[in-house]
Amino acid sequence: MQINLSNHTKIKVKAINDQLHLTLSEMMTGNIPKKTFKKLIKKRIRISEKNIQIIKNAEDLIIKIENETNLPVKNVLIKELSIILSEYLPLTLKNKITNRKLIHITKDSGIPLMGSIYFGIIDRGTNLIQVRPLTGCLLNCPFCSVDEGKLSKTRLTDYLITVPYLVEETRKLIAYKGISDIEIHIDGQSEPTLYPHLPELIAEFKKDSRINVISIQTNGLPLNYKYIKKLEQIGLTRINLSINSLNPKKAQYLAGTSSYDIDHIKQIAKQIVSSSIDLLISPLWIPGINDEDIEEIISFTNNLKIESDFPILGIQNYLKYKFGRKISHVKMVNMKRFQEKLREWEEKFETHPLFLSKTDFGIHPAKSYPKPFRKGEKIEVEIVSLGRLPSKHENKQEMLGSAKNRVIQIMNSTAKIKNRVNVKITKTKDNIFYAREIYN
Repeated sequence: MQINLSNHTKIKVKAINDQLHLTLSEMMTGNIPKKTFKKLIKKRIRISEKNIQIIKNAEDLIIKIENETNLPVKNVLIKELSIILSEYLPLTLKNKITNRKLIHITKDSGIPLMGSIYFGIIDRGTNLIQVRPLTGCLLNCPFCSVDEGKLSKTRLTDYLITVPYLVEETRKLIAYKGISDIEIHIDGQSEPTLYPHLPELIAEFKKDSRINVISIQTNGLPLNYKYIKKLEQIGLTRINLSINSLNPKKAQYLAGTSSYDIDHIKQIAKQIVSSSIDLLISPLWIPGINDEDIEEIISFTNNLKIESDFPILGIQNYLKYKFGRKISHVKMVNMKRFQEKLREWEEKFETHPLFLSKTDFGIHPAKSYPKPFRKGEKIEVEIVSLGRLPSKHENKQEMLGSAKNRVIQIMNSTAKIKNRVNVKITKTKDNIFYAREIYN
């Protein structure tokens, strides 16, 4: 019997030697030793290893079984082989973009989707719900607030969530809010368009009549005309496109990579404008670095003749964050100075408004999920995953705990996955929980 597993799963083969080098869902890679795979097949299906051949045909994974008379029917065999891979591969998964260890979060993973700043669902008490399906970025911006990208020195782990789990948990929050003007904003410590299931995710949200806006934040680099048309067809409402300079060299410097092509991004902006998707161009003003560039971006935006129900330009202020990258010689400006600069640009370019508020996007207060913990509370959690951050202390790193359907980020932890530990909650804002271990 011969089975093409790639026809029944999303697994593709990069190479087969002593190891099976596999790609899953375009974003994930994983390995399994060839001998181990054969032994697992032998144990689960009770067939001889010598009768199992594992073959690569183009990118397809072929399992060939010969000289066995008591094989299960083909559908059962496909299911059993898929289970073997699904149980083993999570141990070796990596993010194809960043090459970091990747945690695949499913409903059965035991990892809640609320409580972490890294992934899942964030509710800040409005009708806008942030949805973060993955982590990892292909840029290395020198100002990145979360130190993302291939060159990150502080991000150890990446995450990717399945669509059914993410949609199910988001719908629970929408039902709790009890309103019908929800905006789903897909963002994160990532480039969201790298999410391999993005069209499927948007299509699922589009089915929900309580959601009237679906928006996404992107640097635009992975987009092309075909993908924009696909996003248009499935009902994406708005793209927030980051552009920080129109000068090719400076744009590459601010993206942290020579692969950043501002001409491509300008074409992407024009293609979005010609679609039914609204466009918001969102540059970051870095004082003393891209002042003139911001003015060029304002002119570029005005010349696009964008028609939108939303603001078309959202200039952001450069801020420095504890765990982010910083441009050492750049000083932050306070909110008063930032507003003054925006007013200057408004007058100079007759572009209004540049100083935006939540109400410009129809965002208003809405009921939040209750917080199951309070700051200072001592609780027991189960360790369910590695965190993202390292520690200055030997044999410690951030770990993620679970309790009462919330993720708790535990800094400087010595715990291992499946351990139960006592922690003290240190932060609870927006149902995002931080804690420290309590040692006896």
